[in-house]
Amino acid sequence: MAADLLAARPDPRRAGSARLCDLVRADPARALALAAARRSRHAHRPRASRGVADARGLAAARDQHRQFQLLRRLDRARRRPRPAARPRPPPRRARGVAMTVAARTLWIDVAKAFAIFFVVFGHVWRGIHDAGLLADARVFAAVDNAIYLFHMPLFFFLSGLTFSGTRHAWPDFLRRLGRSIVLPYVIWSVALVAVKQGAGGTVNHPVGFADLLGIAYAPISPFWFFYALFLIQITARLCLPRVGLAGTLALAILGFLAHFLNPNPGTPIDFALEFLPYFALGLLFQPLRARPPRVGPAGALTAGLLFLGPPLLCLGWSIGYETLPGRIAAVPMILAASAFCLWFAGTAAGSAWPIVMAGRATLAIYCLHIFFTGTTRAVLMKLGVVDVWPQLLVATLLGMIAPIMIQRAATRFGVVGWLGFPPLPAAPNLRAA
Repeated sequence: MAADLLAARPDPRRAGSARLCDLVRADPARALALAAARRSRHAHRPRASRGVADARGLAAARDQHRQFQLLRRLDRARRRPRPAARPRPPPRRARGVAMTVAARTLWIDVAKAFAIFFVVFGHVWRGIHDAGLLADARVFAAVDNAIYLFHMPLFFFLSGLTFSGTRHAWPDFLRRLGRSIVLPYVIWSVALVAVKQGAGGTVNHPVGFADLLGIAYAPISPFWFFYALFLIQITARLCLPRVGLAGTLALAILGFLAHFLNPNPGTPIDFALEFLPYFALGLLFQPLRARPPRVGPAGALTAGLLFLGPPLLCLGWSIGYETLPGRIAAVPMILAASAFCLWFAGTAAGSAWPIVMAGRATLAIYCLHIFFTGTTRAVLMKLGVVDVWPQLLVATLLGMIAPIMIQRAATRFGVVGWLGFPPLPAAPNLRAA
């Protein structure tokens, strides 16, 4: 390349300089080597006399100076650190398009809030009835059957939908179970017995310290949920790696049928067999977590009608929620509730942070609401408030709001782990969803 540059005519230095400049733009490393070779070659050349210096020498000097400036600028640019790339702002979500990533996960929190609301309402409803404040037995049975037809199956479905036990080794899996299930089970079983012992005869269902000694095999109501979920997750961790999802579904159906043949219902194993199919149904729908289907207003309306259908059919045909047809009727209600929550998360999530907070505080609400609903009922009765609607409204609101405030305060002061709950952050910003 150097020989070609020197052989150019009629102005070898000027032509070579122009080609070298082009080479700098195309291949900087090769241009540096070529410039160094030219400097060393010109250094051994004898100096021309003063009379020979003419316009060609001045042009060559200017070209050489330009080459030097270009190479120095190139070297500085190579050594200068590159500026950090500016983060791109998130794209705005247009109305009517598919959900964002945040909305894809928020719908699970919305569904948890939906389920825990009916858990609290159902316990308040039963407490009012047991206290003798609700005289109409038919109304009580219809509402009670509609609530218990789906709310606990929905919880087990969501637990299966978010199950990730097979991704962890057994020690880590058991450690997670101990922190999320066993610890709150023990803490709040002890707390419930202590509070009921202190309340004396004002409680509807008294328990003693002898019941506390048997929580290893006989959970205190309503903490049977923790015991059953513990057994179900152990079963899923054992079965999924060995027989796969299809085998786990088959075992769940067999266990479900065995539950109705069990002559001794009400044990933790019996509860686990009863609700294992809903957990397996959640496992089946796990692939839809990353890419859930889009639900529009028409789909939400259809889901609402489908949700109301099974309770009305069970009411018309006198089907109880604990029967085989009643447990099967819970499946379309679960799917309809999930579809409605998908629509809600995709349209109104930006203004629904209280609902999302309730969904993220489900564990605290489940463990603590009993203390507030029972106390509220007793206080209102002492004050002479025996009407059903004030009792329902005040007790349900306190049962939902007070546990959230306690978990949030415990998170702020760093003692939430002592209560057996996960940290609860402040109100989330859901505008991007």
